[in-house]
Amino acid sequence: MFYWHKRIQALALVDSNPLQLKKARRVFPRARIFQNTDHMMQEIHPHIVSIAVPTQAHEAVVKAVAQYHPLAIICEKPLASTIDSAQRIIDICKARNVLLFVNHTRRFDEKHLQVKKEIRRINPIVQGSVHYTR
Repeated sequence: MFYWHKRIQALALVDSNPLQLKKARRVFPRARIFQNTDHMMQEIHPHIVSIAVPTQAHEAVVKAVAQYHPLAIICEKPLASTIDSAQRIIDICKARNVLLFVNHTRRFDEKHLQVKKEIRRINPIVQGSVHYTR
């Protein structure tokens, strides 16, 4: 993921669920914790915001984040549940001059989960990169 890049630093985590924040804190121990997107944006002013919420919430979160003019928003696939919602997300980002990227991860793909299970059976892995083609 992009956040493992040496020039990227996870500054903050936002989730309304305290249990999820606690889990995420283990992965990003230095990140500040917020339960509200607006509070995080006002205090942190991140250059890049990754949006990984249920698809039906993408538009509202993009709208909330874009008003603070980050350089880029990375939104998980699918961008939206409808074409109209996707177009509104694109329009919001264009109007605020915010770059919009759609990220596609395959961590829940059945084959990926099978490989993960086999690796964990042998030895726990902290981090890894895999390149494949179909």
